[in-house]
Amino acid sequence: VHGILNLQTRKRFMLKKIEEEKETKKKVVFLLAPPGCGKGAQAKKLAVDYGYTHISIGEVFRNEIANGTQLGSRIKGYVTGGKLVPDDVVIEALISELSKIKGKSCLVDGFPRSLPQAQLLETAIGEIDLIISLVAPEDVLLKRLLKRAEIEKRADDTEEKINKRFADYREKTLPALLYYSRLGKVRQVDSSGAIPNAYQYIVKAIVPETVMVIGPKSGGKTAVSKSLAVRGNMKYINFREYAASKGLAISKENSELLARQLIKDMHTDYNAKWVIDGFPTHPAQLHYYLANAPPPAKVLYIKATEARCLKYNEALGEKHHDYTRPADLCKKIKEFYEGSKEIISLCTSKGLLYEIDNSEGKELNEVFELANDVFHPEILLVRAHGAGDAAMSEMVKNLTTQHDYVELNARFLCNEEKMRKTNIGKQIAHYVSNHIDIPAELLVEILQKTIYSASGHKRIILSGFPEKIEDLQIFERACGKIAKGFFFPAPSETRRPFYSNESIETILHRQNRLVFLKEFSYECMEHYKGTQLQYALIIGPPLSGKGSVAKKIEKCGFTLIEIEPLKEELTKRLNPENATGDPVVVTFEHVLEEIKKRLLGRKDKKERFVFDGFPMDKADAIKKLMNTIGSPTHYIEISCEQKELIKRHAKKSEVPSLNEEQLKEFEKALETFTSIKKELSALEGNALVHHHSIKTDGPEEKTQKQIKLIFDPKIVLLKRDHEMQCDTILTNLSFRSDFLYLNASRVIQEEIEKKSLLGIELWRTRKIKELITASKDVGEYMFCPIHYDSKTVMQLMKKAIQVSRNNQQVIIIDGLLNTHRLKNWEDKQEIRPIDELLIIEKQLGEIISIINLTKEELDGTEDERVPKHITIHKAVPEKIEKPKDANPDDPPAASDKGANEGGDAKPLFNPEKFLWTASAGKPRSFGQFFAGWKKTVSKSMTCSEVNPEGSTVDYVLESLIGMITVGDLAQASSYLQVQFPQQY
Repeated sequence: VHGILNLQTRKRFMLKKIEEEKETKKKVVFLLAPPGCGKGAQAKKLAVDYGYTHISIGEVFRNEIANGTQLGSRIKGYVTGGKLVPDDVVIEALISELSKIKGKSCLVDGFPRSLPQAQLLETAIGEIDLIISLVAPEDVLLKRLLKRAEIEKRADDTEEKINKRFADYREKTLPALLYYSRLGKVRQVDSSGAIPNAYQYIVKAIVPETVMVIGPKSGGKTAVSKSLAVRGNMKYINFREYAASKGLAISKENSELLARQLIKDMHTDYNAKWVIDGFPTHPAQLHYYLANAPPPAKVLYIKATEARCLKYNEALGEKHHDYTRPADLCKKIKEFYEGSKEIISLCTSKGLLYEIDNSEGKELNEVFELANDVFHPEILLVRAHGAGDAAMSEMVKNLTTQHDYVELNARFLCNEEKMRKTNIGKQIAHYVSNHIDIPAELLVEILQKTIYSASGHKRIILSGFPEKIEDLQIFERACGKIAKGFFFPAPSETRRPFYSNESIETILHRQNRLVFLKEFSYECMEHYKGTQLQYALIIGPPLSGKGSVAKKIEKCGFTLIEIEPLKEELTKRLNPENATGDPVVVTFEHVLEEIKKRLLGRKDKKERFVFDGFPMDKADAIKKLMNTIGSPTHYIEISCEQKELIKRHAKKSEVPSLNEEQLKEFEKALETFTSIKKELSALEGNALVHHHSIKTDGPEEKTQKQIKLIFDPKIVLLKRDHEMQCDTILTNLSFRSDFLYLNASRVIQEEIEKKSLLGIELWRTRKIKELITASKDVGEYMFCPIHYDSKTVMQLMKKAIQVSRNNQQVIIIDGLLNTHRLKNWEDKQEIRPIDELLIIEKQLGEIISIINLTKEELDGTEDERVPKHITIHKAVPEKIEKPKDANPDDPPAASDKGANEGGDAKPLFNPEKFLWTASAGKPRSFGQFFAGWKKTVSKSMTCSEVNPEGSTVDYVLESLIGMITVGDLAQASSYLQVQFPQQY
């Protein structure tokens, strides 16, 4: 305990020390560039325009020599001897110059020239915050330098000497830039163009990147702004408090003055990013800011209703310093919406505005996550098992060299912090020297600082951390969610390993964030990330019904792109009414560019598309489409009997039968289709492309049924005794097989804990019911679907399938069948097992199988045995009739007297006679009803009969799922009961 307290005290001391250092810290910007970029001239102009103190190492040397200082004498000795000045002397000279500066910001030109120089400087004065790197092609710079040598008569600037200077820069300075780029300290500026353009880019790179947050008072903008600042490693500025600190009132008259002061302070502040809460307040502020500073990364507009603002304000309490009287608050809200119209319009026109609707029902953490999504980088986690390291290394190399990803290894970063003797590095050194494990919080602090750094990495690969669930939780709270985890098993592993309930792999897979790869390909990675464009490519002979099939696929959740209306829209856009000259003819290239713009720019990455009217009879057109938007996720080949095709051609030509010439044209079209099919044959062997065949020579209903079988999810429901835990087992099994697994209780729990609109609605409708068998898992019992409104539960499960499904055909759901567990008679009246099945099928998709795992003795006939704890009700007597004028869907009228006068409490109606289901008043067990309804294959087995090699739940489930997905039962509905021993 004493040791822990000492660590906590030390941490508080270090944090206090860091804050004190921040108050006195100067902004030091380092400017590096190869010869010919004009960094010296740019630095001098920045010094004049923005008040930076310009430091040039060459001038520092000359001044020290001219002043005759001891340091100057040492420097002179090296220079006159034709030797390079050692790094430690260079650092001493620079530190001496920095100590003389009275201003808050300075610009160091031409330093550090090497990585050892940079590391020595950090050891002496602390972390380097920002390096501006000017870049340009060497051939451009060579021409520029040779021209300058000609104009200025520089005899020493020969091509040979210039190339040597380029080589020195590549050899010594570039490694330093690459090193600090990984740490997020470098911002690159293109200086290949005109000097004034490069100057504007430098100004943009040198000031903090800003995020502005606007919204009505008490609408949540301050809470969101502060959360963004913490998560994104940004400096938080409350604009009202800032104005007050400058002694200025926020008014239209002071708008330009306030904006000017803000820009000035940005140039002297060393923080790489700012989040400004409540700016701009007037259009004049925004106009001045945009004219004199780089545009903000985004202007977040937190839109909130008056009722929402009043609710937040009330929650503060009257004693809170920010509490506002309701009448005054309503007035301020009205003033904001009226006064911000021009600001919102201008930000929208500039593409800066991002609107977040903080409507009634949303919690602040949900609003924050929506805001954070705008800035949160894509983070991938990579791990390998044994010899899987080679494939993982290939992935990291490919992504970092070709796709702008940055690898962050926490242990490597730790060592670097320690070596550079940063504040965090000093803490790490303390832990290491005392043989104490480095806390996960400190590792996360390093990662957060790097992820949300000056360079603003957009794509991150994490390796070596996190390794425990606790570490994962700490990381995601501080840095945001990991998009996907990629795990590489050893090549020798024929089966994917089973993970415990407490492993990162299990947790990520439950949340549909885990991918197993034996070998790496970028296309495969995009597919599993869910960022790959999903679309269906349909080919078939002429008049085989491609358009009709496309429209039927639309009904399965695809967005239909109709080419002819698209062409008409493009024609109107390219030929406005007031246009002069010849009209623009819409070409195939125009259509392709519009398709690319719409599909690749989609907001919903899960959206799927299908085309109607695309020239699928031209191989070149199809190839151009695939080169533009990528390979399809669904490749659909339509087949139709030749007789039917000829018949359709004759009907289209309005002739009873085709003549010889028409038959030749028809055969030529068939040959064209055959050649297209041959050219696209590679798609059939692509594991990431689902290949389907559809016959269209039958009735429309038959075609629709084929399409539904392909695209609609197939539901498998798991029904089990409460003590038979299957969650981790099914999670692991879904690693191996291409199915989606959802635990209904877990889905409900996560939604409620997120406090989303659906979660709040679920919690509001919760009604705890007594169960015959209650799970020992408190979470599973409390969040069991039976306690919540069935419509809201189905809505949530539908949403979970849409979010998690990545073209899997089979979805296994555990925990949705619960009516058989109800104990009280009143609860049983609300919904029966049969109704439960009907609701699930109607809302989620076709139920193809029910798996029942039980320790109860199986009873009944050999063909259909039913567990004893399921009550088999008697059929409703035939004599029960309804009034002739009654609605067939209405229940019989209940007795007006209710309970018997004798005092025996009886229900108002007998559920066995209540005609509310499709079972026609004949209640049955799950097995009986499902068998009659679906014409199922019913099997009752002991666990050892299912899999003689192993009778544990994992072996049994693996065998049953194999039967359902690819085995004997793949083409039929099934009801499978398995009995386990009582002692299991």
